[in-house]
Amino acid sequence: MGYKISIIVPVYNVEDYLRNTLDSIVSQSFGVDNLEVILIDDKSTDGSADIIREYADRYDNFKGIFFDEGSGFPGKPRNVGLEHATAEYIMFLDSDDWLEENACEVLYESIVDEDADIVCGSFTKVNTDGIRDINYAGWTATLTSPDDSNGHENAVEMVSDPDFKLVVTNLEKNPTILGNANVWGKIFTKDLISTNNITFPEDIVAQDSVFLFESFLNARKIVFINDIIVNYNNERSEIDDKSITYVKNKNNLYGRIKAYELMHEISKRFSKEKLFYKYLLSGKLRYWFKEHLLKSKVSTFEIEDIFKRYSHLFSNSYKATKIPKGFEDVFREISNGNFDIAASNASKLQSRYYPKSDNPIKVSVIVPVYNNEKFLKKCLDSIANQTLKEIEIICVDDGSSDGSLEILNEYKLKDERFKIISQVNSGAAIARNNGLKIVNGDFVAFVDSDDWLELDALERLYDNAVSNGSDMVLFNSVEHQQDNKLKERIYIRDDNIKNHNYFTFNYRYRKNFVMNGYLVIWSKLYRTSFLKDNDLQFTNHLIFNDVQFHIKSMLAAEKISYCPYILYNYLRINQPSLQNRIGLSKKSFVLLDIMDEIKEYLIDNGFYDEFESDFIRFKLNELQGRLNKIGESNKEEFYQLLKSDFQNMQFTNDQIKRIPGKNYRFFADVLTYENHFEYYYYQDSHLEYGNIDTDSKRLLDDKSKLIADLNNEIQALKNKSQQSVVETKEDGFEFLKDYIISMESSINNLQRDNRKLRDDLEKARKARSSDEKIIESLTKVNHEFSNLQDDCESLRIKGEEQQKVIDNLLAEKNDLDLKIEKLLTENNKLKLEKQEFESSNSWKVTKPLRMINKLK
Repeated sequence: MGYKISIIVPVYNVEDYLRNTLDSIVSQSFGVDNLEVILIDDKSTDGSADIIREYADRYDNFKGIFFDEGSGFPGKPRNVGLEHATAEYIMFLDSDDWLEENACEVLYESIVDEDADIVCGSFTKVNTDGIRDINYAGWTATLTSPDDSNGHENAVEMVSDPDFKLVVTNLEKNPTILGNANVWGKIFTKDLISTNNITFPEDIVAQDSVFLFESFLNARKIVFINDIIVNYNNERSEIDDKSITYVKNKNNLYGRIKAYELMHEISKRFSKEKLFYKYLLSGKLRYWFKEHLLKSKVSTFEIEDIFKRYSHLFSNSYKATKIPKGFEDVFREISNGNFDIAASNASKLQSRYYPKSDNPIKVSVIVPVYNNEKFLKKCLDSIANQTLKEIEIICVDDGSSDGSLEILNEYKLKDERFKIISQVNSGAAIARNNGLKIVNGDFVAFVDSDDWLELDALERLYDNAVSNGSDMVLFNSVEHQQDNKLKERIYIRDDNIKNHNYFTFNYRYRKNFVMNGYLVIWSKLYRTSFLKDNDLQFTNHLIFNDVQFHIKSMLAAEKISYCPYILYNYLRINQPSLQNRIGLSKKSFVLLDIMDEIKEYLIDNGFYDEFESDFIRFKLNELQGRLNKIGESNKEEFYQLLKSDFQNMQFTNDQIKRIPGKNYRFFADVLTYENHFEYYYYQDSHLEYGNIDTDSKRLLDDKSKLIADLNNEIQALKNKSQQSVVETKEDGFEFLKDYIISMESSINNLQRDNRKLRDDLEKARKARSSDEKIIESLTKVNHEFSNLQDDCESLRIKGEEQQKVIDNLLAEKNDLDLKIEKLLTENNKLKLEKQEFESSNSWKVTKPLRMINKLK
């Protein structure tokens, strides 16, 4: 049979509401048999799909469509529903709302009787008093001008009239209807939709507003009635709600503004921009600003980007209507192009919506302690004497064997804010995690037991975090080095932030913060709920355990702020910790595993493509730094692990271009040189090699002499070969080839000698001395040897060229026969020259080479 109305219902995770929705369709006074019900499941993860199958089995006119992949928004399911609809009229219903019993009957009769393209009814929602009533706010936006100060009262009066009906055939006469929103509670002719190819945008929220706006502009007749059609479910929990139509997050925020931009483009197509600015955009932007932007966790940096990107929407809205005083300044600054000021003002307004805390503990400070009695009191005093008094100080003793634990207990007796945890020696990561288990403060700070805070540090950081609603606050520190030298660690040197109390950002503001040299966690204040919500803990590695904590927290934080003061003192000269001892040992090889774990995290959480180049640079930097710092006895083993790891790393040409030169050189060098000594020796700058004994010196001197003599012989050979290229005949060339081969053999001997020298030098290096002259001599010898290799290659090339001449000579063999006597004479001369060469210095030189080889 032919259906009169097709009802399209997108479904996602609404198992608690879907039966009520579907039952309201089944019970329609219009007769369920007249309805075609198209249910599109957007890959629900609860029992919604099973409920759809249940109703589809029970009713022939209920059709279930199931997506293999979720789209994330209602637009695509609605478009698919339109493709399958067969009735002359179309209705849309959300899967958690329900119809009045006569809804379909009222809408159908109205659209047929009025011969309209669209009929719009009324809907109910629960008001602020908890009573379900007609949504008069929607009618206010539909029936009155945004500038009408009595708009709400006038709308209520009009809609309350039992005979209310508004028929619109000319938008210029009734422009206020553009303020109407939502596609449910309405009926459309299918012809209007299909003829004008009207579809829902598929990748944004508020897609129904775009659809309705385009439908209004194409419709020849629109009718509004006050009959209640649908009951809107606005009582769902914001926490538990997982539907695709109710998501107050960044996708919602950005999706709505994108929807307004799409409507702007549609208005230009119909030359209705002025109507759009005044009667639709102004109301939409005000709602978006108050209900979404100010109540979101979007950072100031992102707000500024939105204002820049969509400034034309805000400017035209500001010019078209009167903006409420609460955020008039923001719209005005956007219109004037002062996007940073507008964003800062918006962040200030955001702060009004931050939840107020009555927690008596504002900050929890976690201090891991290991054998640090010498510096511990200075650290604890700097925390105990903070100007912010509402703090707790959690000290975790990591199995100290000195007097550290006694000092901690002493402070606990004097100050009840101290809490002491004792654990077997397990490292700072376990200590910090144990501290996190018992924190009570709104925020968490970490302090190492040999460092100290400025006395106003926590107060400044807490005030900054509260005013900004921050997940994390970055601040500066100073490094105390040997000889009272100080080195400042400043996060943002080009700081142009006008008001740090109202400026937040995420990792995209300064992407280099994610994987840079400031991986430490003691230069940051963290919101406790942020750490718990993201399950952020320190990895169970004895060292480098804060690296992943830093990277994960930077990527997860929605709002990061910056406190531009130096508040932390880092003592670089004290090295008692377990971490520092292990950093020199084989246990630091775990850094390779950590890099694999970081890469896996980036891939699993969709960050790797964005951070691929940063990660490669970061990995090569960290591994090169560890190779330089690791203990001498462990360098070779670590080097071989690096070589093995690098062999599995393959770069495209495009990737190589994005890797800094120094990082790629390190990567290429490790793959090139067989061992650490060879890699180390060929770097541009060397550490001290150590004592080189007299035998090594003699070998170096002998090698220099050998190279010099051999270079002289090669030069003489090159001169002779150049003179005889044309004159030489076949036998002469054969001699020359033999001679080059013999020279290559000498070079091979010299290479073996060179390797022997390297072995001797590596043994000598362990003696640790600073004989710079020997190092310079070794560098010079290496340079000369490199030149020798180049000369050998040149000879090889010349030999190939001369072979070509031989081929030509053989082709002219008949001509050469006529000159045989002359050639024989010349050949005898060459043999004499050969004998002379064999008595030259080059042959004498080979004797010490052979002696050296025997020593091997």
